[in-house]
Amino acid sequence: MPNSSYHHGNLREQLMQSALIHLRNSNAEQLSLRALARELNVSQTAPYRHFADKNALLAALAQSGFEQLSENMQQAMAQHPNAPADQLRAAGVAYIDFARQHTEQYRLMFGQPLLDITQYPELQTSGDTSFGILRRLVAACLEAGAIEGDNADMIANTAWALVHGLATLIIDRLQYQMSEEMIAAQVDASTRTLFQSAG
Repeated sequence: MPNSSYHHGNLREQLMQSALIHLRNSNAEQLSLRALARELNVSQTAPYRHFADKNALLAALAQSGFEQLSENMQQAMAQHPNAPADQLRAAGVAYIDFARQHTEQYRLMFGQPLLDITQYPELQTSGDTSFGILRRLVAACLEAGAIEGDNADMIANTAWALVHGLATLIIDRLQYQMSEEMIAAQVDASTRTLFQSAG
């Protein structure tokens, strides 16, 4: 018998949480809505009331990740009012922290070949929102003279590439080879590099 404790309102979240656990232990190709239904002790058709297919579930997880990333970046920025350079560094640190704390979602957000982002407008919007935060920060830094240059989009892409590359390097290798203190120093040094080379 299906477990009646999974009401219509929370099955969606339960499916997303269970999917993240599966991604932690295997990969997206092996994920199955029917397997999740069995694990949650609901009918085989119940997940399809919330997600049209597996890719829709993956898209929802990626969208949730971008929304959380944007929130984390904004919270970090709020600690440095009227200081765009400090806000940009704080946002970079928040990005890397998110990647370390939510590795499965992070990989899904940026590296999942199963997803065609153009098929999921809400996912695309959430990703654009995260980049928009970075773009506005760079523009504020340019206006304040904290960094040099005249192409905010190019500098924002450079900043994104820097923190994304470092985040990926940390979760793939460095966090198994370096102490937390050394990782923190590396994050600080890398984010500061942007201000030395942006022009």
